[in-house]
Amino acid sequence: MKKIILLATLLMTLSKTTIIAQVTSQSLTKDEALVIQAANWVETTDLDKELEKRKEINSIVLKWYIDTITLNMSLVEKLSTINEGNSEFLMIFFAGYSRYFIENKKNITNLAATKAGLISVMKVYKKGIGVTKSQEIEKLIKLTDENKLEDYIKTNFD
Repeated sequence: MKKIILLATLLMTLSKTTIIAQVTSQSLTKDEALVIQAANWVETTDLDKELEKRKEINSIVLKWYIDTITLNMSLVEKLSTINEGNSEFLMIFFAGYSRYFIENKKNITNLAATKAGLISVMKVYKKGIGVTKSQEIEKLIKLTDENKLEDYIKTNFD
């Protein structure tokens, strides 16, 4: 009798775990489409426009990042140098990194995702709307033009 009760309890526990895992997995997958849309929005919308909506969009990206267990972005000190004077750039980096991660799950590397995040930041910076001049981002743009951005990332983000 004890074995039957133990087996029934074990089966119920396993089935609950499976259901919870499926719900979490399904909600994360649904949220991935929102994160991709959010990343596209933060890149194309000027920094001085729709400030309240920007906060909501940033929340979507940040919530997805916190909820996902498969993404381990290394936040290095260099990011604070890059974002100096442009506080919104950190979330733009997160959005670009996360979008790349979602779109390239099968062959994701930290180098490639970091590059995508930095490219998102550079796109917004180049528009010049609502941004503060940054020598570090100017350096990134030059390195990108010279095809040396990956070397920079290897040196500063690993």
